[in-house]
Parts: sequence; C-alpha cells; structure tokens
Amino acid sequence: MMFLIFDIETVFLYPWAVVYRSMGWFGVGQMTVFFIILGVAFVYEIGRGGLTWIPASAPPERLPSSVTSSRHGGA
Repeated sequence: MMFLIFDIETVFLYPWAVVYRSMGWFGVGQMTVFFIILGVAFVYEIGRGGLTWIPASAPPERLPSSVTSSRHGGA
C-alpha cells in the first residue's frame, strides 16, 4: 500500500511542478489538499504498522531440537 501511495504522489507531482507557476494560488491550494489527503493515508498506514518489519506481538522463533541438542553435546 505504501508503494501505491507514493507512486500516485509521484505521478501527480511531476506535471504539477512543470506548470505550477501558470496555475497560481489555485494550483498551490489544490496541491495542499492533495498532500493533506496523502498525509492522512500515511498516518493511517503507520497506525496499522505498515512501517514495522516485525510485529511486536510475534512470538520469538524457536530453533529446531536438532540444533539445540547439538549445542549441548547431545546426539
């Protein structure tokens, strides 16, 4: 989802940057609204844990018994 949010931002930002002077304050206002909507989407994604690599509630991974037994000299 993060890729889509920033991909859409890029698609709209480049054409706007080319013609923003001719659009005047109307163009600045429209981009402000656009960035506010993007900011809301970004905050929503952060709230859902979209930027965390490992969820905090995930249990720690356990090693197979063959690995732990060989560490302690067991066969």
